[in-house]
Amino acid sequence: MRAHSLPHLQRATTPRGQSGFSLIEALVAMVVLSLGLLGLASLQINSLKFNQTAHLRTQAATQAYRMLDTMRASRSAVSTGDFDVALAAAKTGSSLAATEVTAWKAALSNQLPSGLGSICRTATADPTGGCTGAGNFVIITVQWNEANAVKAARAAQQFQLVSQVAP
Repeated sequence: MRAHSLPHLQRATTPRGQSGFSLIEALVAMVVLSLGLLGLASLQINSLKFNQTAHLRTQAATQAYRMLDTMRASRSAVSTGDFDVALAAAKTGSSLAATEVTAWKAALSNQLPSGLGSICRTATADPTGGCTGAGNFVIITVQWNEANAVKAARAAQQFQLVSQVAP
């Protein structure tokens, strides 16, 4: 039997100094990788911020609808204006409406940063017309501030719910 010999493999020759990565190429790769990681970190920070904003808006909407459900259960108190309260005002008295509004405002203050709320009646469903103090429509406004620091100059956010509450 004849033994097959492997053909002679020749090693490719490279010019002197061209084997492997140079220090400059390694540094450029590190810079590119660093920029990519910084971009990912920025994306994560924005994601957390938007998630917090969505959470606060959900809390505001939930509290507004909670108050609307309370008002629908006591329509006679709505028609007499027992639930009406200004944004920064406190509700006084021992009626059921006053107790519910006080508890609602406390929940807003606890669940939202600088959380405030107002309830007013109006004759039309247009909230830009303002409150007239009479009518079958109610405007429930929840206001909060999304700023993380007291010195941050951000405008207060508002959620308005307009609904008809017929007597």
